[in-house]
Order: sequence, then C-alpha cells, then structure tokens
Amino acid sequence: MLFATGRRYVPDVVGGAELDVHSLVQMLIARGLPCEAVAATRGGFPVYAYRTRRLLSGKRWLGSADLRNGYPTFRAWQWLVPQLVAQRIKRFAPDLIDIFVAEGSREIIAQALEAGVPTILRVLDDRFRLWLDDVPESPLLMITANSCFIQRRLREDLGRRAEMIYPLIRLERFRCAEHRPECVTFVNPVKKKGLDLVLEIAARLPRRRFLFVESWALSRQQRNELKNRLRSLPNVMFKRRSLDMSPVYSRTALLLLPSIVEEAFGRVVLEAHVNGIPVVARDVGGSAEA
Repeated sequence: MLFATGRRYVPDVVGGAELDVHSLVQMLIARGLPCEAVAATRGGFPVYAYRTRRLLSGKRWLGSADLRNGYPTFRAWQWLVPQLVAQRIKRFAPDLIDIFVAEGSREIIAQALEAGVPTILRVLDDRFRLWLDDVPESPLLMITANSCFIQRRLREDLGRRAEMIYPLIRLERFRCAEHRPECVTFVNPVKKKGLDLVLEIAARLPRRRFLFVESWALSRQQRNELKNRLRSLPNVMFKRRSLDMSPVYSRTALLLLPSIVEEAFGRVVLEAHVNGIPVVARDVGGSAEA
C-alpha cells in the first residue's frame, strides 16, 4: 500500500489526521503488508539541502527517503509530490493507494487514476470541498470518512457516498503507567482550536496549572507571539510537539477541546479517556461523537 499526501507528515507534523494515517501504516506493517508513504518536505534547512541536491541532479532528483517513522517515507516539495507519487507507483508497484485528501490531492488522484491503481480517498477534515469538488466518479475510487459527521457532510455538500471508518488509535501507546493529575491540558494552541478562550480561562484561574502542547508545527513567529502572550500567565507551561504523548497525559487532570472550527473527530478525546481523564469540548463537528 502506498500512502500519499500533499501535506507535511509525521514526525514533522503530529496533528490528529497525520497520526491517524501513521497509526494505520504501523498496524498494516505489523500484519505483514509492505507500506510506503509520500509527503511534502518541511521548511528550514532541509529545503536548502533539497534545493541544492535538485540543482546538482539537473532537476531529475525528486525527493529524499527516510526511515524516521520506521517505514520508507519519501518527501518532496509540495508541488513535486504528484511526480514523486508517479515515480513510487512505478517502482513500488502498490496494490492500493491511500490518499489523505488535502493540498495537492487532485494531482495525486490523477496520477493514481492514470496508473489504474485502486485508490482510497481518506477524508479526515471538513475542508474536503476544496479538493474533492471536481474529482470525477470512478470505480477505482472509494471515499472514506473518519466520523459519521464527515460522512454526512460529504453526502449533503457533494452528494458523495463514503464508507465510515473510525481512526485506528493504538490506545495502549497513550496509556500512562502513572497518573499524577496536576494540569489542565490544551493540545494544539492555535486560534482555530480555541486559543483565545483557553488564555482567558487561564487568566481567570491563576491557581490552576495549564499545559499547552504543540501539535501543528508553529512557525518561529507564531511561537514567539504565543510566548509573548504567555508572559503574563506564569501558570501556563508550553511543550513542543512529540510523538510520545503519554508524559503529557500522566500530568493531565482535565483536557480542553474548545475548537472554533468543526472537528472531524478529535482523537485526543480517546487518548485522554483511556487514562480516565475527563474532557470539556465545544460541541462542534465530530467532537461529541468522539
């Protein structure tokens, strides 16, 4: 199976959607199914190294491979990902392609259809209209949704039928050996996830300890802006993103999920619940379903 996305991928980004795909790949490999992934490369120094190697190869070289995830993951500039997917289809010869519907999906889907490989279009957030609106019907394509909420939205907004498959979450990896609840935890401290509200809550509860955990990779500017806002809140700690969330949950007494946007599912709810941690969430999208 070949997994493909036009977005950055684990471990450069550890958002819920990316972790859903990563967990599935790990489970399939454990069952003996060879898997590869293709994704966009991250910024910073890797881009300069990437650009240099591409120029030295006369622009024939498309992307780099690494085993940071425990399986081959090929990464390229976002606009070169479709070409890299085409290359991996020829060399890896997958029986099935699984595409995380996001930026660049149209071009990736076109490569899969041209190769005649059965393809799953995995819809993991509510912005699917941006990338699925003009994708043709085909017997080679199957759409999956990660919640009944997304399944219903696909039917209502695009008239497309989708199979509903909940995220495969390896709950044992989030279960803590010890639980010392001391913090109110907020994962992914960005505006659309309810940052302003949580900052107000922290200001009103100065005796409570809060833990903000990065999920989407924050730019240097975003990180500096957040640190500036936290200077007046000594009761709030900030933690950089990590694939190992068990230390976070071992300290969590309550998890907040006050998203402004409609969550497709909200896997952090289950990660918290497996440790007996209650969750207070805004009732939008699939949060209540989770």
